[in-house]
Amino acid sequence: MNKLHFITLLFLAVCSCKKVEHHAQEHPIVENEDASHKESSENNKTETEEGGNLAERPSDLDLALNARITWNVDPEVYLEKINLEELEQAPESFDIEKLKGLVKIEAVTFDKGVFLFTDEDFPNFKLMNVKWNGAQQKIEFKLAYKNITGRLLQSLPLKLTDYYALRFKVNTSFIETHYLHGVYRYAGSFLGQLLSFDTEKYLPEFYSKGISVPNNTMTITFSVHDKLSNRDLGIKVTKELRGFKAQDELLKSITIGATEAVHTQAVKVMERYKNTSTLKNYLNNKILNQKWMQQMEYIVDNHPLHYTERQSDQYSHPVEIIEGEGPHLDIYLENPIWRLETAELDGRNLKLKVRLRQVNHTDLRAGVFYDIVIPNVL
Repeated sequence: MNKLHFITLLFLAVCSCKKVEHHAQEHPIVENEDASHKESSENNKTETEEGGNLAERPSDLDLALNARITWNVDPEVYLEKINLEELEQAPESFDIEKLKGLVKIEAVTFDKGVFLFTDEDFPNFKLMNVKWNGAQQKIEFKLAYKNITGRLLQSLPLKLTDYYALRFKVNTSFIETHYLHGVYRYAGSFLGQLLSFDTEKYLPEFYSKGISVPNNTMTITFSVHDKLSNRDLGIKVTKELRGFKAQDELLKSITIGATEAVHTQAVKVMERYKNTSTLKNYLNNKILNQKWMQQMEYIVDNHPLHYTERQSDQYSHPVEIIEGEGPHLDIYLENPIWRLETAELDGRNLKLKVRLRQVNHTDLRAGVFYDIVIPNVL
């Protein structure tokens, strides 16, 4: 090998080494490249509505323009927390914080699916141009995300009947201490006691009623008057009332005594009928047809009841009624049907056993028995 050839080979070797080194600098080695790429992707993912799958998070602009909001709790929850009067009077004070925990916000994009916003996103939202649409019963507003206002007019439905129904609670403690039929009869008078509500804001006004005697329940429908604005809201609310005191309890607490008028008639009867076998038949006729029972004295808890005859709400003919007054206005027994079981003399006293067979147009099966003593008939 001559000297010129050796120098040529040495020059080519040096050039080859520099080329390899330069190529290595252009393409550095990355350790665990897959893990690095995964970590980067995770930072741009958000949870979707379908089963927690993940997809790339859209831009803030896409999220703002396509955000939508819906209730995310049962109606009883948001109806209890929303203050409709405040919303109507000062809509500008109705902010996103008043919806916290009540709504779900998501964005629907054409190419990247449905994205659920988290609690961390919530402070970035604002409600714009809030108003109450009473005609369609919904809250309307625009939704802004990170100061970018969405393109959609948002709305949250709020049914007025349900809203006001929650403002009137059934007063169960009152119902449990009163009887059904009297409350039903005078439902309008009892309305304020049957319900618990804010008396500074609302006034319920009686509208209609219904009754289920076998179930010992009734319904009452009332309209709502807003005291603050002095207007009828045009809303009618119906409440079912259950848990009244049992009628049997009332009937067993009644005591019956003879009045002076009954005593006078009994003395005249005993002048003619001293034979016990015929006495019962005659007295039964007197009790049923000449209305001795109307002239008796009826007492409940040391308070007198009144036995009257009145035109019926349901029938064309008058009916007999035993009813209370004042604190016992809930006692109302319509059309009682009596039967004399026994009549006997006990010394100078006449002792009667009377059975109440039917009252309030309901059969009493075995009936309720009352012992009545008419003294000094002989």
